Order: sequence, then C-alpha cells, then structure tokens
Amino acid sequence: MHTDSAGAVVEALQANRNCDVFIDEGGETMRRDPCYQFLATRARQYGHRVFFIAQRANQLLPVIRKNCTAVYCFRQCASDARLLSDDFAVDFSQASSLGKGEYLQYLGLGSEVVKKRLF
Repeated sequence: MHTDSAGAVVEALQANRNCDVFIDEGGETMRRDPCYQFLATRARQYGHRVFFIAQRANQLLPVIRKNCTAVYCFRQCASDARLLSDDFAVDFSQASSLGKGEYLQYLGLGSEVVKKRLF
C-alpha cells in the first residue's frame, strides 16, 4: 500500500495482522499527522513491525524513538548521537564519526551497540 493518508494507513493496519510497515521520511510523515503515532504506540498489538526511516534522530518524535526496539544508525551529528544515547541508555557516540557504508546496530535491551559495514 502506498498512501499519504494517515487515516487510510491506520484503518488498513487495524483490519490486518502481522504486516511489515516502512515509513520513509519518518520525521516529515509523523509530524504531519498525529494519527500516525498509532504506528509507534499500538501497531505491535496487531503483530505489525514498523520501520521508521529518517535522516536524523531528532526528526522522529520522542514517542516514536522510545518505542523502537532496534536502531540501525548511520552517520549522525554529535547532538543526535547523544539523543539516541539518552533514549536507549547505550553509547551511540561513534555515530558522529562513521564512514561511508558504516552504521551502528542496536537490537534492544541487553544488547550492545555494534559497528557494522554495508560493503
């Protein structure tokens, strides 16, 4: 499904189960319509997995960041790295010095932040 309508997305997700949902430009999309907060706060109750894609950590609302269980973080400015460190209580300070194709992977409570490379 491809739509700009928050109501249509939420309606489709409430009528279905176990979907993978990708929200590109998550910072812009989520600020445009608060109805989308359903994706971060209640979609998992329907078995959905939601992936928020944003250029910067601070583009995503705190309610979204704090409901994420995993983070794949490419290069971020130092202030966004600190924001992620504060939100997840782990060290994302390396994010500001990542090179091309490098990212940090955090898979949730009890895991470490691991530096990885795409290629």
